[in-house]
Amino acid sequence: VQIFCFDKTGTLTKEGLEFYGAQAVTAVENGSMNLGRSTAAATYPLEGTDQSDAQTDYPAAPVFTAADMSEDTDPSRIVPTFAKRHPTYPTIPALMRMGIASAHTVTDVEGQLIGNPVDIEMFRSTKWVISAPESPEYLDTLRPTEAPMDSALHVVKRFEFIHARMSMAVAVLDSATGHVHIFVKGSFEKLKELAHPTSIPAEYDEVTSGLAQEGCYVLSMAHRDLGPVDLESVRRADREDLERGANFIGLILFKNNLKPDTADAIAELKDGNTRTTMITGDTALTGVYIARACGMSPAGDRILLADVDKATGRLTWVDVDTKDTVDVNTALTKQTPDRGCELAVTGKAFGHLVANETIREYLLDIRIFARMTPQDKIDCVRLHMERGITAMCGDGGNDCGALRAAHVGIALSEAEASIVSPFSTSVRSIQSCVELIRQGRAAIATSLADYKYLILYGQIMACLKLVGFYFSTQISQPLWILIDAFITVGLAVAVTLSGPATRLCASRPTARLLGPQTLASAIGQIVINWLFVVGGFLMLFNQSWFRCHEFDSRLVDLSKWWLLADNYESETLAFMVLFQFINAAAVFNFGHLFRQSWWRNYTLVAIWATLLGIVSYVELADPNWLGCTFRLNCGTPDALVKIGYARPSFEVEEYNNELGHNVLPHHFRFKLWGYSIANMVAVAIWEYFVVLGPVRNWAKQKHPLPRLQCKQ
Repeated sequence: VQIFCFDKTGTLTKEGLEFYGAQAVTAVENGSMNLGRSTAAATYPLEGTDQSDAQTDYPAAPVFTAADMSEDTDPSRIVPTFAKRHPTYPTIPALMRMGIASAHTVTDVEGQLIGNPVDIEMFRSTKWVISAPESPEYLDTLRPTEAPMDSALHVVKRFEFIHARMSMAVAVLDSATGHVHIFVKGSFEKLKELAHPTSIPAEYDEVTSGLAQEGCYVLSMAHRDLGPVDLESVRRADREDLERGANFIGLILFKNNLKPDTADAIAELKDGNTRTTMITGDTALTGVYIARACGMSPAGDRILLADVDKATGRLTWVDVDTKDTVDVNTALTKQTPDRGCELAVTGKAFGHLVANETIREYLLDIRIFARMTPQDKIDCVRLHMERGITAMCGDGGNDCGALRAAHVGIALSEAEASIVSPFSTSVRSIQSCVELIRQGRAAIATSLADYKYLILYGQIMACLKLVGFYFSTQISQPLWILIDAFITVGLAVAVTLSGPATRLCASRPTARLLGPQTLASAIGQIVINWLFVVGGFLMLFNQSWFRCHEFDSRLVDLSKWWLLADNYESETLAFMVLFQFINAAAVFNFGHLFRQSWWRNYTLVAIWATLLGIVSYVELADPNWLGCTFRLNCGTPDALVKIGYARPSFEVEEYNNELGHNVLPHHFRFKLWGYSIANMVAVAIWEYFVVLGPVRNWAKQKHPLPRLQCKQ
């Protein structure tokens, strides 16, 4: 994985948002606060609505409303502005309390609240309860438990949250007044467009941006009072009619804190040469705050935010810290190693860049993609997939498409996101992403190690066959069983048991079956093994006691091919290739960058040591039952007695040579054993220092392969 994309809420940050209060709008006239009235519906009436009692006083609610714009009031003297933050639900103005208690899609199932996590957290802060509707005309009835000044609300109609609108709406009947209220809740950008312009404070953008930069999750709320209207007319009305003319009444605030291990996980991914990117539906400035807090965006780096200017339709880049408009190309050119420049884009800016086919130019400089719809997330992931292996991590239903589209998707959820994602985990931490890459890199390295081991098995076997054919020799049946059933199977399985390295390293394992590293490893060992086999036979031929294998096919029953093993050539070859078979697995277990150190693979070490001990014992010991079973260092009883060994107590089949035995002299046994150990050491040096070590590093610097180059 070269690029890892993350959702923000519930992925980088804690699953549950913490209710942080509300910031209501108040009206100021000539420098004094006007307590205000509820929103009038006279401007945009519903058909059949009685407007005679369409206004209700909320003396405890200093909320700026359209009622302040009466005929006797000079509109220029009434200015909407933000009051101070109300930290707890009881301190929030009454009208906003009503909206917070009702503007959601939460349901109560056997005492458990079900719905959007943000809605659940908001509703819990009210201490209200959801009860069965008092009449079939209502969807739900909402009752306060700790706010005696509030009255029960009956939900008449509800509009679900739609990503395209970035808002939801609800129509509720106030049981105390009989008025129907419309509450609209959604993103602060969308509500600014939807709400009546005269209700928007002049400092709206400044306040919402400041809250977002502090890491707040900000929702806006608008309100409209329809008065005591007929409920059937409300149910028949479409959403646009109900929302038209709604006045902005305030902001609902949540704190979205980082998970405790997010920063460590991001740091480890970056140390592992993996670019991290945020793709979120939240605001850009909140994304910037979280990116800086978790280390995704380096501390001190300049961040430029792209958005589409509503007036001109042009793309503008603004420094999030200084608010200066800048030229993005100049800023990217002038960045230095000490102070880099990173980009953030809104969903509209992303669409603009895609439409103008310039997104690929800036893609790997963009760290934060904000206000992204589910389809935007899919498009963003696919663009990254064009540049490198891309992973996506998310926890919600709006991430499903991106999780499915990515090369690697991991859902931090057991819900719908886990169904479409190749990987899922119940551990709600992005340390799971680090673990996934650790395991993935270890799996690639282990698979290539086993692949190379089986290549070496085939090449050593080819050497055994070719040399055997040249000298008209064979090895015994028990040796074939030892090689195929125990050495090869046991070691091939044991190689796969290596665990992943404890930390990610900056390089990645090769995944090329015929790449230079794979070929250098396999071919280098093949050449070394062949050279040692040739040298071993030259050493054998120079021994004064050596008598070559004399083969006359007329005197041999070829159906008893194993009798061709009773000679010095076959025995010398067998001892050498046995060490090569055993050593290949141990050497391919090297690779501490992606897997644990070779000695931590206890199963492989145990099998390797056991097999090495058995072969060494057969080679170095005097004639014994185990060696005779393999037809190595053994002979007929009479032949063994003749050369000075005790008569064996076990049965030995007749030997098919003139000497009646193939016992190697003591000095040559140790010489051949040491020679085989030297073969093992030479192969280990080749793998450790050439294939995996300094020679490889030098070659990579001298002849680098084309790879994705981007800021981590």
